[in-house]
Amino acid sequence: DLGRHVGIDQIVVHTTMSRCLHNDCQPNYSEQVSPGTSDSTPEDGAAFDIGRLRPSGSLLAAHIALGAAIERCAVAGVDADPTVIDLLVRLETAPDHELRAVEICRQLLLSPSHISRVIDRAERDGLVERRADPDDRRASLVAPTRSGRQLAARFLPRLDAVLERTIYTTLDTDEIETLVGLLDRIEAAARECTLDHPA
Repeated sequence: DLGRHVGIDQIVVHTTMSRCLHNDCQPNYSEQVSPGTSDSTPEDGAAFDIGRLRPSGSLLAAHIALGAAIERCAVAGVDADPTVIDLLVRLETAPDHELRAVEICRQLLLSPSHISRVIDRAERDGLVERRADPDDRRASLVAPTRSGRQLAARFLPRLDAVLERTIYTTLDTDEIETLVGLLDRIEAAARECTLDHPA
């Protein structure tokens, strides 16, 4: 969904970060968690600085708040399933307005089985159709129908209004470019960390 993918650190952040994210209760960034408490490192008992959760907590809080704004101010206005809308937006902005299912999985961060169910639902509702992939007989392309493109056309101006209010009137162009660059670096480092620890 457009307001989804909060990540596993939500479990940690929501139990410790409320002090770090509200003006009326600022954290003591020099505070250490004493060895032997529930938050100490089990391997070596090293103390943990609660302030180190502030960046991930802020990222998570912004992600959740923006997702809630999109869902309430944009998704609700078109009365459609958020994941299907997300799918239609990806198709609308893709080259030739079509994507392979594997690419949709990559963009939406969902499993192939989940994506298959979403596409099936959208297809039943007459919003997308599957087409043979001319470059790969084993694969198919997903493309929006006329109804699907009409739904996306109703949704996108609402989405743009939310982004304008929350991002483009809040940050200037240089700040936006800096933010995107920083987030890209964090994403790349997180993906590398994940690859270093396969399931």
